[in-house]
Amino acid sequence: MSAERIDIGNIRADPVRPLNGYELKLYMEHLLNLSRQCRRSRFGNEVKDIFLREYVARVDLQSTLVLGYFNGALLLGVAEVRSMQTKWCADAEVAFSVEQSHRTKGIGTALMRCALDHAARIGIAQLHLICDGQNRAMQRVAEMVEAEVRFEESDCMCCVRVPPARHASARVAA
Repeated sequence: MSAERIDIGNIRADPVRPLNGYELKLYMEHLLNLSRQCRRSRFGNEVKDIFLREYVARVDLQSTLVLGYFNGALLLGVAEVRSMQTKWCADAEVAFSVEQSHRTKGIGTALMRCALDHAARIGIAQLHLICDGQNRAMQRVAEMVEAEVRFEESDCMCCVRVPPARHASARVAA
């Protein structure tokens, strides 16, 4: 599936959009449906269902943006942009999860592009990403947006600068 807009007759729908508070249940179901390896890739270690339920219950949409990649009503991937402070500030963490059967289809790239656009509107200047050092797909997504990449032990640490043209006109007071 293309990461661009999908044309459905006269209706145009973006496959990536923010989830609202009522839709966080979809996020929780998405995380619960992830394979053991996908959960490990997303959270950096083994996580149980109870952890995922509690994690989603703590999402504060005042300082966290959850972007979903949809195919119709199916949520296939998520980018979570979380401020490094309790309110939006210049730095945020970004994390991705894509269902195993839908990986390597451009979903991570589409989510990253949308995360950058939303980060600019919020006033974020840098997105920080940590992924497994063996996760070449996520590293390629980071490289596509010219992230600074470094390796520490078994992790890949990426810093993605939101391009000035994106965030200069959309600063939000912190």
